[in-house]
Amino acid sequence: IGDSSHYHKESNNWNAVCSGGMITASAAIFGYLEGLEDKTAFNEAIYLVGDNITNLPKYGLDEWAPDGSYIESPTYWGYATERLFSLVMVLDSAAGDDYGIITAPGLETTCYFALHIMDSDSYVWNYHDGGNSTLENGWWLPSMGTGLFHFAGYFFNDPTFHEIREMFLERHGDYGLYDIFYCPTDVDEIDSGYELPLDYYMEGIDAFVSRESWNEGAMYTGLMGGYNEASHGNIDSGNFIYRKHGISWFMDLGSENYECYGMFGGQRHRYYRTNAEGQNVIITESLQGGIIYGQYEIGSGKIIETFSNEHG
Repeated sequence: IGDSSHYHKESNNWNAVCSGGMITASAAIFGYLEGLEDKTAFNEAIYLVGDNITNLPKYGLDEWAPDGSYIESPTYWGYATERLFSLVMVLDSAAGDDYGIITAPGLETTCYFALHIMDSDSYVWNYHDGGNSTLENGWWLPSMGTGLFHFAGYFFNDPTFHEIREMFLERHGDYGLYDIFYCPTDVDEIDSGYELPLDYYMEGIDAFVSRESWNEGAMYTGLMGGYNEASHGNIDSGNFIYRKHGISWFMDLGSENYECYGMFGGQRHRYYRTNAEGQNVIITESLQGGIIYGQYEIGSGKIIETFSNEHG
């Protein structure tokens, strides 16, 4: 499988998801395979583990660098990060060593990205191929969303993540797998002293978000530079949103149906939801200099300064 597939050399969510699955499956059946007289399958499992552990850091972990923000959308952040954290759990349990995966740049702060990429009603900014859902549900598995915060609190020794997770549990009460494994017994006594900022800049995706408070229904707005050629990326450099009172006044349309012709075969940006016309962005006149989809397909925007003052 390692020779016939290319997932382990991808720089998108495929690497963490597939490598994590292969390593987890191999670890789960090592004992059974070792007892077989024919060692072929056992040796193949060993090869898969070694190959994936080697290539995941080399190709697949830069998606979270340098600050934990994730370009493929919050939906794919949840998909990839849950699988990556699950892999760390497996390696820590089976081998007593995660082989440095958890120390990859950005992972220590990636849950802060997840916190700030949603409004105070838990709805995420569904840029690129993102889904229009809350952080607490609709992200592939019940154990995902803010459940990852207890994992982060344990592995990074950051009590703030435990406090944030408990805040969401008070609002939604949606317990998951990571709550069972990593919630500290004295969580009610934790006081990190951390105050949630109203503004947050995300270097990895060149995005800035701001809110009037952390109360439900509060104003939430964001502006993104990003880059258009990201895996699962739409042409939306300059994307912005505005939510208040639980209503999306300006919003991204999110992903197109993956079954559309050529969606992953070179025809992706022919569709309204994926090109600049379907985004909250500035559009360059089509056909000028070969700009046929409203913006350059490999273009990017840059936020050069952010600030807050007494006016906002």
